[in-house]
Amino acid sequence: MAKTISADFPTVKIGATTYTLNPTLAAVRRVNVALGGLLPAFRRCNDLDIDAIAAVIAAGAGLEFEDQDEADKFAERVWKADRDAYIKGLVAFLSLLLAGGKKPEEKKADEAAEEKSEGNA
Repeated sequence: MAKTISADFPTVKIGATTYTLNPTLAAVRRVNVALGGLLPAFRRCNDLDIDAIAAVIAAGAGLEFEDQDEADKFAERVWKADRDAYIKGLVAFLSLLLAGGKKPEEKKADEAAEEKSEGNA
């Protein structure tokens, strides 16, 4: 099972289903393979590319599709969904992935602890 770093996970709602997006290394790898990296994924989602949005949500939610037809049906559900129900969670999830799975306050605490432990070595 993939280790999740952050305690609060972004959620997105597609139709009647709410998906929790887990910032894991497995999710990063799936986004990298599907979209060529996190920055291209962020740009494509910013451009409201439905295929990119569906790929990122699937990666974060750990969804597996049997075939391309099943993936296309999911993308269609995303396309038909209320954009306001998923865009905030999508951006939060991508931001977590770009930050190594950590929220800014978690990163600062880790950096402070690292500096403290290196202080009198």
